[in-house]
Amino acid sequence: MKSSLKKTLLLVGGDARLTYTAKMLAKNCHDYEVKTLAVPDTASLTVSQDTLHYDILVLPVPTSTDGTIVFSVQSEAIPLASLYDLANPHALVLTGACRADVRQGFLTAGLSVVDYMEREELALANAVPTAEGAIQIAMEKLPITLQGCFALILGYGRLGMALVPRLKALGVDTKIAARRSEVRAMAEMLGFSTVCLSPVVLAACVSQTRLIINTIPSLILTEELLSHVPADSLIIDLASRPGGTDFEAAKRLHRNVEWALALPGKTSPQTAGKHIGKTILNILTDLTERGISSARPDR
Repeated sequence: MKSSLKKTLLLVGGDARLTYTAKMLAKNCHDYEVKTLAVPDTASLTVSQDTLHYDILVLPVPTSTDGTIVFSVQSEAIPLASLYDLANPHALVLTGACRADVRQGFLTAGLSVVDYMEREELALANAVPTAEGAIQIAMEKLPITLQGCFALILGYGRLGMALVPRLKALGVDTKIAARRSEVRAMAEMLGFSTVCLSPVVLAACVSQTRLIINTIPSLILTEELLSHVPADSLIIDLASRPGGTDFEAAKRLHRNVEWALALPGKTSPQTAGKHIGKTILNILTDLTERGISSARPDR
């Protein structure tokens, strides 16, 4: 029998990712009573909002698309404001890719907020399913095999580091474009070919490529650069908003662009959900070790 002294961890809304997060936390989060509200396929954990209070509130990725309603694939609409009064004293809100106005709403209500998507361990973990999802798109959209294909990867951060060796293992002739010389040197140390991130150099590279994958969240593929991209090439933009491609110019030039946002949730929801769960467990461990008052950066 569960102890009545346990605190409550409540998950609200979301998609299949939060389903797997809820199930993982219910199995592994021994210090909290795990409950759900409008989370898909979690009937055994679902409770009524009328009788519910929480110590930890877990919201989905994204937390809200309109700033007022919790994002959910289910029909039940949960207003964010309805969650304010359900908080027990010293409650903590864990959000995913949270809008500034949503965060401010919880802060104004006197709650602490941590965005788990900003944790480095989750960013690293998500690089793998994102890389695999990009490769899946390339296989589906290109009329050629990846083996022997020439690819240009824009950026060599977490995602580039996950992507490049997987492409190379498939026989892709891969080149990395990176701005910083030390980053290029690191990639070259690992046996990869690199170029600097300058318009002149990139123009020469893109004119010879069939696959371009951008990981840089700033405008790189300008209209001028896109004009050098062959019409039968595929561009996959993995960068978060506003992306790294002039999408309007690409449309005018009839370039084939896939803006592939949030791939972990689309192609690997179980893996993505488990990664979110692990990150939440790490956050809760931090709270236990440091004390909840010292782990509240947004108060």
